[in-house]
Amino acid sequence: MRQPKGRTEAGSAIHRRIMILKSLPHYPREKMTVNDLQERLATQYLLHADERTIQRDLNSLLPPAFPIESDGYKPQGWRWQKNAHAVDLHAMDPQTSLTFRMVEKFLSPLLPKATLAALAPYQEIARGVLGYDPTGNLESWSDKVEVFHRSELLVPPELDPELLTTVYMALFEGKRLRVRYRTKGEAESKECVVNPLGLVMTDNIPYLVVTFWNYQDVRQLPLPRFELAELLDEPVTPPPNFSLQEYVTRGEFSYRKSEEFINLKILMNEGRALHLKETKLHPDQLWSYLGDGRVEISATVYDSLQLRFWLNGFGSDVEVLEPAELRGEFAQQARELGKAYQ
Repeated sequence: MRQPKGRTEAGSAIHRRIMILKSLPHYPREKMTVNDLQERLATQYLLHADERTIQRDLNSLLPPAFPIESDGYKPQGWRWQKNAHAVDLHAMDPQTSLTFRMVEKFLSPLLPKATLAALAPYQEIARGVLGYDPTGNLESWSDKVEVFHRSELLVPPELDPELLTTVYMALFEGKRLRVRYRTKGEAESKECVVNPLGLVMTDNIPYLVVTFWNYQDVRQLPLPRFELAELLDEPVTPPPNFSLQEYVTRGEFSYRKSEEFINLKILMNEGRALHLKETKLHPDQLWSYLGDGRVEISATVYDSLQLRFWLNGFGSDVEVLEPAELRGEFAQQARELGKAYQ
């Protein structure tokens, strides 16, 4: 189906301006004139535009849109400013720009500041590309999507950017770290050597997955408890066949109480349970209506502290039926809560 003429022209204008930005030299290289750009666009990108169009494009791309400059002579010479980031615009088409905007909008609360700082030049370019879409469709599209975290009650911790950089470098180079780390509940930190195996972000807190010295036991260390991290010129010695993905998938961050699965059976208010039809506890989940406004749900799950946290969030709208040991825990907890609120 043939596209509307205006949209085709708009897309061409965006593409041409991106290629102009890509073609401009960076300081201190010699500047390019409009004629130079016209030839470059035609020979390298098969984009044909007259001098007036290219001049208009350049004027539209001046700061604050992009850090480019003209020397003011005749003919004018153009290049990136001295302090401009050397961002490769080869793949910065409108769709890629939109992706960077989505990262900025939705992942900023989850990413460490050092990571956000590394992305900043690309996000700046992305904002400029989207801002010069003549139709306005791309920029307005990013304003029509929001993410809301119902459990978002805690403020993310402030982390030392230099410490984060050292941790990332250790992970990248496969090197050990000497750290000062404060164990939960302890007032004083202790020095130790760790083998960084991976970084996991959960509940706004980054955890470094490690082993200590030459031991094989895998541990999780919240980065907010680090006081110092020093990169060592010693290779990491990971446990045999360790996989971070498998480690997370098997529920290690759910704080499992045992290696065994349990067959969970619960009674829930039907209204509170409806979301479990869309996001199941397990692929084998079974759902039965009881006819009195309640449903019985059974599934195979990990026996973990996270399971208990989740069940507690429903209060009196959930009743644990099986296993008997877990039902006993919740019965005892209910009695203790009753005493506390008398």
